Amino acid sequence: MSLGIGSTAVAQPPRQLHAGEIAAGLKRLGVTGSVLYVAAHPDDENTRLLAWLVGDRGLRAGYLSVTRGDGGQNLIGTEQDALLGLIRTHELLAARSVDGAEQFFTRARDFGYSKSAEEALRIWGHEAVLADVVLAIRRFQPDVIITRFTTEPPNHGHHTASALLAAEAFIAAADPKRFPEQLSEVKPWKTDRLLQNASQWWFKPDEDLSRYVKLEVGGYDALLGRSWGEVAAESRSQHKSQGFGQATDRGPSTEYFTPLAGTLPKRDVFEGLDFSWKRWKGSEAVSRAVAAATKAFDARAPHRSLPALVRVHEALTALPDTHPWKAPKLRETEALIAACAGLFLEVRASAPTGIPGLPVALDVVALNRSPAAVEWVGLTLPGEKPEAVGKALGANVPLKLSRTVTLPTTAPISTPYWLREPVTGGLYTLEGEDRALTGQPEGVPALSVAFEYKVAGRRFRAVRPVVYVWTDPVSGELYRDFEVVPPVTATLAQDVLMFPNGESRVVPVVLAAGMDQVPGTVRMVAPPGWRVEPASVEFKLATRGDERTITFQVTPPQGSTQKGDLSVDVDVGDRAWSWRARSVSYPHIPPLTVRQPSTATVVPFSLAMKGKRIGYIPGPGDRVAESLSAVAMR
Repeated sequence: MSLGIGSTAVAQPPRQLHAGEIAAGLKRLGVTGSVLYVAAHPDDENTRLLAWLVGDRGLRAGYLSVTRGDGGQNLIGTEQDALLGLIRTHELLAARSVDGAEQFFTRARDFGYSKSAEEALRIWGHEAVLADVVLAIRRFQPDVIITRFTTEPPNHGHHTASALLAAEAFIAAADPKRFPEQLSEVKPWKTDRLLQNASQWWFKPDEDLSRYVKLEVGGYDALLGRSWGEVAAESRSQHKSQGFGQATDRGPSTEYFTPLAGTLPKRDVFEGLDFSWKRWKGSEAVSRAVAAATKAFDARAPHRSLPALVRVHEALTALPDTHPWKAPKLRETEALIAACAGLFLEVRASAPTGIPGLPVALDVVALNRSPAAVEWVGLTLPGEKPEAVGKALGANVPLKLSRTVTLPTTAPISTPYWLREPVTGGLYTLEGEDRALTGQPEGVPALSVAFEYKVAGRRFRAVRPVVYVWTDPVSGELYRDFEVVPPVTATLAQDVLMFPNGESRVVPVVLAAGMDQVPGTVRMVAPPGWRVEPASVEFKLATRGDERTITFQVTPPQGSTQKGDLSVDVDVGDRAWSWRARSVSYPHIPPLTVRQPSTATVVPFSLAMKGKRIGYIPGPGDRVAESLSAVAMR
């Protein structure tokens, strides 16, 4: 419900929708159309078009980025590969919080520049990545699919491949014989039309623009006080790691399209398409309720719209569950009801992290910031039975509860779901419950609390993730997700350790405490025949966040050239842990941490050197100097 004017500071407190945004949301309730934009990388999307689709036309818009941008450049730091993909994922989410569109992915890895679509599809696995695009279409159910790129080279192979995949998926998503394993979750979906959004960057001075279908997207919305060009510039400027800060564009702006498949519009991209509720048989009650709620809206007293919005909710609930717009419009309506009541629901943890098997203290608050009658019926804590509250929320009077929950001993350690398994090959590997998250930008929160409340006689349920909130002396109040962590992480400085000519080397391990007063023993587990000294080291870390570096002497078998895996185990109590942690922190995205098994590849090899000085030109974020130092060069 950001509607094109969301805060770009992702770690900031949640912001209440103002009356102009609520009015825009009411307008959207009467629109039942959707557009899926498809391209290859973060920053490939047309933010101006997305902002206009959501804001001006009230459509549901989504951006499917085939990759997370792992192979791109990084102008704000040294992170590369998986960590860069994590940064760019959250830059996309920051962009979507501004322009109001939704974000999706496939499992494909951005492995860097590709010379051809054939190469990209071979490395990813053509059928596997096509299945992910089909799944995104079947879930999102778009009326229109728009590609950023054409299927014709020359171009970055990922770009061309994204257009080819969209064209194939346009047909395959409607065919129940294609990827039938998806049909337990989704149904085949036939999109009406496929278009390509021509980039003006590629236009020649004498380009014949008459052959394109055009859209004017440079409008201004007085309710929001912004033009779509202004919204688009702010959205695109979230791609800071790519240096995509953009000047604001005001005034007329034209987008150009080539129809590719399905029904072929000639004058308007959406000609022949009805996006009103009239297109759906049996939705007359919904249409009437939405019209009444929109007409009666009072910007100075949004709470007066609550009874009308409750009637919208009742009409939507009466639709069959198979209706493609029932679930999304119920979500929009519930968000508008909460906004009209000025309802603030939040759960804060007393610490940023928790340990499996240990308790977590929670502060729960509900606040009704309107004169409307709102009752807090109950709440459900993680792993607990529903708890009755049964208290009225007085106008602008917060109601607070303190609760404690114990994390299960089997609680999964928090990490980006697509990085939980070792990263190899062209696709991220998803196992177990993570498979259901395919294509989602993020995983599920570590802890969530469900609120039950009543407005105008109707019960509603809202789920809020548990967050940690702190005050920075410069930035003020900041938010981050609560995370489940091991009691101690053991992080090796390098993923690959080289051992030239059988020489031993000192391998440091950084221990970091995830809790107060944690004693334990750390040891290295090397391949057979390798020698590690000492065998183990005892330690004690006093407070959460404390670090200690412990070194081991590691020696390969004489004459060995067989690489293997080395791991670090930390024994705390009666349980062994093996986790490393790598963190990312930038002002425009929330604090992020990747936790993976604490392992490294050890590589013994024979090396003959004629000199010890080598000159080279470094690339961004490369580790050439680090690798040369490992073999005694400078």
